[in-house]
Amino acid sequence: MVNLLSYTIPVKPPISQKQLSLTIQEQALEKAFHDGLIAEHEYLVGLRIIRNSDKILEWARHQVAQISRLPKVKLLINK
Repeated sequence: MVNLLSYTIPVKPPISQKQLSLTIQEQALEKAFHDGLIAEHEYLVGLRIIRNSDKILEWARHQVAQISRLPKVKLLINK
């Protein structure tokens, strides 16, 4: 496991908090890849996840909404 928080990465302001977070994540991932701490496919998958985080979050919210619409079932256990 790589501690990506140990990297210091310069970022030019002004930038939104969300964009700052994504920029730091991408740069930390790139640094870990260039330092040989992660493989290329891990780097590419990580970038894809970071860049599509909004879509992934929206998909997860949709899944939770779908589950909450399912009928409730009571589990009866005979003792």
